[in-house]
Amino acid sequence: MSWKDILKSTATATRSADLWSMNDFGFYKSILDDIKFLVKKGHTKEEIIGVLASNILPEKMAHLDGFMEELTEYEPSDGITDVDWEEVAINFDEDIDTIIEDYSQD
Repeated sequence: MSWKDILKSTATATRSADLWSMNDFGFYKSILDDIKFLVKKGHTKEEIIGVLASNILPEKMAHLDGFMEELTEYEPSDGITDVDWEEVAINFDEDIDTIIEDYSQD
């Protein structure tokens, strides 16, 4: 596989993950719940993005059938390891700020 194909795989897999993470309402709400939990535990914004990218998003999105089907339906197929999870986690940047602000007022 050429480096151009690798970059294309990463870009398309990441774009799919971006769209699924923000547009599947049930999934989105579950990630917001995870963010609230991490905020309540005292994690910083950077730590939350790191946990989302390294653990929560890849694990949860692996169970989204539509997302996994989308990754593998085109030739060459993409894999869950082709996703730039930090980029996907950064999509929740404003949500993290809002939740931190909400819980800092308690």
